[in-house]
Amino acid sequence: MKKLFGNKKGVSAAVATVIIISVTIAIAIAVAYWMAGLASFFTRITETELEFVDVIFGHQSNEPENEIVVLLRNPSQVTAEAIITQVRVNDKIMTFAGKSVLTNLEESALIIYNVGWVSGNQYQITIITSTGQEFIQNTTAP
Repeated sequence: MKKLFGNKKGVSAAVATVIIISVTIAIAIAVAYWMAGLASFFTRITETELEFVDVIFGHQSNEPENEIVVLLRNPSQVTAEAIITQVRVNDKIMTFAGKSVLTNLEESALIIYNVGWVSGNQYQITIITSTGQEFIQNTTAP
């Protein structure tokens, strides 16, 4: 019976060991870089920023369906988004409408419904983001 490769000899044990060790080191370096990138992705801290541009009281005083319009701005120059998850007026959770995701340097208006504001009263408006940060504006109704 004839051999498939004839009498050719294989790679020496020393060369095979060097190749195996080199490949193992290359794979270990690749995994280390991948893990470092993955770790920095999960441990990065993004500071959300929001600014109150203006607070406008809509409709007339003492109407149960009157509203407060809050103009907000995300002044961040990086790619951090501000995601608004909750709005409170004087510690009462309120229904709101408007764009709740503000990207960098973007402005938006939030309409807070059924506030029932009264002229001359003090109101504390709290905007809460998805990161748990609270942005507070104290204002007096006209």
